[in-house]
Amino acid sequence: MKLIQEVHTSLSRKAELGFPPRMPSGLPSVLFFPHYRVIRPTTGDQVQRETNVYRWVHRFESINTFAGSLNSAFIWLEYAEPDGYAWLKELSDGLDLDGKTFNVDRKSLQVLVTTRGGATHPLEYLSSGEQNILVLAIELGRRLVPGSVVLIDEIENSLHPAFQVKLGQMLLEMQRRVPFQLIVTTHAPALLDVFGADRTLLLTEF
Repeated sequence: MKLIQEVHTSLSRKAELGFPPRMPSGLPSVLFFPHYRVIRPTTGDQVQRETNVYRWVHRFESINTFAGSLNSAFIWLEYAEPDGYAWLKELSDGLDLDGKTFNVDRKSLQVLVTTRGGATHPLEYLSSGEQNILVLAIELGRRLVPGSVVLIDEIENSLHPAFQVKLGQMLLEMQRRVPFQLIVTTHAPALLDVFGADRTLLLTEF
């Protein structure tokens, strides 16, 4: 239940801090997450200004460039927006990823993950399942506006059934805090139990 509690706490704290800034129009949008959600290795030689620009349709991309990457977003907030960085770090550290914590190393312009045992590694060395959870939690936290439509393809990618349930419950908790329409595709029976048969459409081969 720690993942759900952390999302609840972080959404409340986001409201208190006013982060992320609401888009100028205040309009909802369509947020699409394709089945391939990974964090690619990126390097930069200077801090990049990262802002949330309103788009009525936003598609998550696993990009190869430093600008626009999750690394760059962490580093910009740590450099220029301490309240936003505090929210982002609180959310990331609390995702129950086997005790892992996240910190910015200014010298190398990288986000380093510290394991429970004290070892460190870059973001892209997280398991594919951990990357899936981190990407969804942070991107939705940064971009979600009430009334939006969120589309997630193959939501269970690389996740153990126990984490599939946690992720589904996290999204339902987000819906209670920030009303939005959620549409996902999945092959995982565990997620059918989370979302309920009355909200599930089973597709069979024609």
